[in-house]
Amino acid sequence: QTPNEFLGVAGSIDIEFVMAKQDPLASGTNGIVRVNGNQASWTYSDNVQFKSLSYWPAENYLNIWVLNMTDYLGYAQFPESSLLQGLDPPFDSNTDGVAISYKVYGSGAFNLDPQYNKGRTATHEIGHFLGLKHIWGDQSTCSNVNFTDYVQDTPPQSSSTNNCPAHPLAQCSTPKMFQNYMDYTNDVCMNLFTQGQIARMIVVLENSPRRLSLLTSPGLLEPIVNDDLGIKEIISPALTSCGPETPTLNVSNDGANLITSARILIKLNGVVQEIKDFTLNLDKLATVNVSFGGINLAEATTNTVSFEVLETNGVPDAKASNNIKTITVKVAAKASLPISATFTSFPSNWSIENPDAALTWQVIPAANGTPGNKAMYINLRSYENVGATDRIVTPLLDLSNFSNVTLKFDRAYAESSGDQLKVLVSSSCNYEGPVTEIFNKSGSALSTAPATGSSFVPANASQWVTEIISLNQFAGQPKVQVAFVIVNGYGNNLFLDNITITSGDFTDITLLSLESPSPVSCESNSTPILRVKNSGSVLINSFKIQSSVNNGFVASQTFTNTGLATGEERSFTLNPMLLKSGTNDLSFTLVEPNGIIDILPTDNSINVMRVINSSTDLIPLRQNFDGSFEPWTVFSKDQESEWVSVSTNKNTSLVYEAFSNPNKGEKSWLVSPTLDFSRPLKASVFYEVSYATRSGSPNNDRLQILSSTDCGITFDKVLVDQSGDQLAIKEVTGSWAPNSTTDWKRLYLNLDSLLGYKDARIAFVVTNDNGNNLYLDDIEFFIDDDPTPLTISQPYAIYNSPLDFKITFNLPEREDVRLQIYNTLGQVVVDNILPETLNQTYQVDMTNQTSGLYIVRMQIGDQLTGTKVFLSH
Repeated sequence: QTPNEFLGVAGSIDIEFVMAKQDPLASGTNGIVRVNGNQASWTYSDNVQFKSLSYWPAENYLNIWVLNMTDYLGYAQFPESSLLQGLDPPFDSNTDGVAISYKVYGSGAFNLDPQYNKGRTATHEIGHFLGLKHIWGDQSTCSNVNFTDYVQDTPPQSSSTNNCPAHPLAQCSTPKMFQNYMDYTNDVCMNLFTQGQIARMIVVLENSPRRLSLLTSPGLLEPIVNDDLGIKEIISPALTSCGPETPTLNVSNDGANLITSARILIKLNGVVQEIKDFTLNLDKLATVNVSFGGINLAEATTNTVSFEVLETNGVPDAKASNNIKTITVKVAAKASLPISATFTSFPSNWSIENPDAALTWQVIPAANGTPGNKAMYINLRSYENVGATDRIVTPLLDLSNFSNVTLKFDRAYAESSGDQLKVLVSSSCNYEGPVTEIFNKSGSALSTAPATGSSFVPANASQWVTEIISLNQFAGQPKVQVAFVIVNGYGNNLFLDNITITSGDFTDITLLSLESPSPVSCESNSTPILRVKNSGSVLINSFKIQSSVNNGFVASQTFTNTGLATGEERSFTLNPMLLKSGTNDLSFTLVEPNGIIDILPTDNSINVMRVINSSTDLIPLRQNFDGSFEPWTVFSKDQESEWVSVSTNKNTSLVYEAFSNPNKGEKSWLVSPTLDFSRPLKASVFYEVSYATRSGSPNNDRLQILSSTDCGITFDKVLVDQSGDQLAIKEVTGSWAPNSTTDWKRLYLNLDSLLGYKDARIAFVVTNDNGNNLYLDDIEFFIDDDPTPLTISQPYAIYNSPLDFKITFNLPEREDVRLQIYNTLGQVVVDNILPETLNQTYQVDMTNQTSGLYIVRMQIGDQLTGTKVFLSH
């Protein structure tokens, strides 16, 4: 299926891929290893984690990890080469290979994604593994000099190709080679590498470390042994232990003969503990678990546990290379409650686990309001091993005699990328196995300080957040450890401090949010509604709320008999407060839960802005943002980015500049004046948006349209909720700005749900995800719900059917229009005032008039026009 113009450059590379016949221990294998990674799904940020679960040395094996991956179809690691341009790191041997989603791996015999069901994702990714770039060079340019795929015989392309288009598809003044395996088309459309791409792959195969050695891998050869029992895995003990262990191995028949017996030795710190004979029945490549008697590991020690196969089938084992396996086991120290770590130095009975032996936790000075304070710190800004995990682990705790247990810690972080902090609890002293996750935050949710492009160090106490988490679900258990786990996203530095675990009840009430009034409303005599949560371990029966407006008088209101249970959230209504027209600063603070001091007062207060805008209007209505757009209101809390006016190809539009805003989760509101929907029988709104997704970025901004029927006190209905990829016109690499009419979408929204309400409001709310710029323009309300209204460029158009006239208006401003219709005798048969006319279509009943010529006379402002219309019954 190669098009004629590409036949001259298409080539064939004769590489044969062979399933491994022996594993790194020289044991027989079919090359397939199945591993339970204890996660339902994985992303690129888990790269190191899932690859470490099943890795064979990359100098001898092409590792292909097939898994439930939710962010990519697949990805590969480029080879190292000093001979070729365009090869990007990382080049880490421990992560070398290809990762592919199971939905696109294999052929159509499986239940695969229908677009990618012929195995071409593997072809594409192994192309990267052998040094090939994407055919468009990952650059939006038609230049064939500096920013291409570094292959001369592929035609220049400035973008990827999706789906399965018809050939030819022109770009850069030449047909696109979308049939190339290194484009993004559907599998059925791919069928060629060029001779230049093949030459580049051959250079890699013959020169690159961990590629050249694949040609002579021992994995190509059948293991030639008869009686061979290999140790595949040490099941127990694990890297960490609580003390007493029952050692267990997974062994396999790696030879040619049936294995019926084996003798295996176990040593603890070099001293033989047991030599045990096992009766087996293992066919070739079959596996089984075998266990020994118990061993005791002392508290707070590090131990070496070794296993060795001595005999197989009553004779010395035929191959020594897979007979011995050793593990270093760290036994946790024990501690009693309460425990506390302020990190003036690292506690001797705690531990740090650093699996990749690279950057990890350390103690450094960190300002938090206490002179000379120090904290645990990890330098994620310089930590290039994305996905690597590092743990701080507490001593082993016996919670058998406790019913209420609480964890408290301080954290500080400024978002720069996708770093993740998790808190895990183990009841088995083993964080490689099942654990319970009690805390998980990343990105903006983890941030405690403004985003920065610099290396973050907390400047003061305001840049710290205190977390309090109940451990009651683990109360009564004898072996409990808590681990603080960072997953590196190559973002910015993270700090932990003042970790304590205590017993007993605690009182903690949290002020979550102000539910009403909304950001923009008309009601100056406002009734606040607050959302409150019991974050403690005891029932909260009373508390006070202190409130003030614009830094004025502080009012106090007591709530009693609340019965707020542990973990429960509830809304509470305060007494009305008087707000001024315009912007108001509102302050609310919770005090004295159950009449005592709150354990964590830092989450008891909120300060918010609310705008009182009592302006009213009616529909039909048009807003194109050319000039002042009052009485519409733009609102963003604190110093967050907001909708702003900008020049576009439509004159002036509003834009939310998400491309340059790293503060994910920020919102900006555009709120209409109070609108009267009580008169129309139908209603709708059209609006235009312009948005492009950012190439290579998963970030997805969001646009919502909310409605209120109480002038904005509450916006209780979501009329539209669309993500950036739903709004997008196209995908671009840089900051988006519309340049033509085709860069805009005109969208329709039925508003019949607002009919009958006199105090309705509409809000356009954008949520930032650091994706790309979102433009908004030409908001036009109709007193009709026709999704395809007649579009005209002149002020009005008249058209008639056999029995009546229709008149469609398109006026620049809303105004009264006088309509008169005369017959040929000069008699006035229609004389009406059409009030507040803008974009309506009117039907004029002429059923009682005779056929003939009529003059339609229209007065709009000081303009008077006449039009002849013929009526035929």
